[in-house]
Amino acid sequence: MANPHETAARALIDARRTGRQLAALPDGSAPATVEDGYAIQEIVALEIAATDGIAGWKVGATARAVMQKFGVDEPFFGAIAASDLVEGPARLPHARYPHGLIECEFAFLIGQDLVAGRGALPIDEVLDAVEAVVPAIEIISSRFTAVPFGNAALAIADCGVNGGLVTGAPITDGWRELDLAAAAVRLSIDGHQVAAGTGADALGDPRLVLHWLANALRRRGPGLGLRKGQIVTTGTCTGVIALPPGQTALADFGDLGRVELQLT
Repeated sequence: MANPHETAARALIDARRTGRQLAALPDGSAPATVEDGYAIQEIVALEIAATDGIAGWKVGATARAVMQKFGVDEPFFGAIAASDLVEGPARLPHARYPHGLIECEFAFLIGQDLVAGRGALPIDEVLDAVEAVVPAIEIISSRFTAVPFGNAALAIADCGVNGGLVTGAPITDGWRELDLAAAAVRLSIDGHQVAAGTGADALGDPRLVLHWLANALRRRGPGLGLRKGQIVTTGTCTGVIALPPGQTALADFGDLGRVELQLT
């Protein structure tokens, strides 16, 4: 009998390869628990690492309201494929991201490895591994016809429903002294502001999200961990917003810069 985790992962890998969306996973293979979701994602992530490369990690459900919606008591993470990481300003085909949903997020560029090991890492050690803070727009786009909001196990299996990440210019100098919890971000579409928030929307401070992820990966054993050159995005500060085809999104992070995206 086929391993249900392997069956589910192969369906998700095929959907990534072909661009065809799934109505559901094959019978009997849908994850029932968060741990099932991570077991499936690990197989998917290994395939991504071998064929594309893992550019970094997204963290979702970093706001309490979103945790409640998903029925979890901590955030979740997902691998970001190298081909899905794009520098802004970006013009990308809407057909590649058919759900057309975006989030504005604070991200971090990792400057040294933090690999799997024993014991939790203190936050100062995690922050010492950061090379830069990066403004970003995450594109939410699932391998399923309907984004599995509210189904944490399925979202985790699908690499946290990450479709892509558009980044602004890295801030390498002076970011440690910035109050990222208070740092504001405003999202405009075609010049009209549609959402706003601060870093505090991400688990109280984006740094806390990074610390959580470093240790969450570390606990999961050999082969996982943050690597030099990877990027970590820390959860939405503006909610999930629809970006209609042909319209331009501008995420304004103030002194931290701007990120622009259009889905054509």
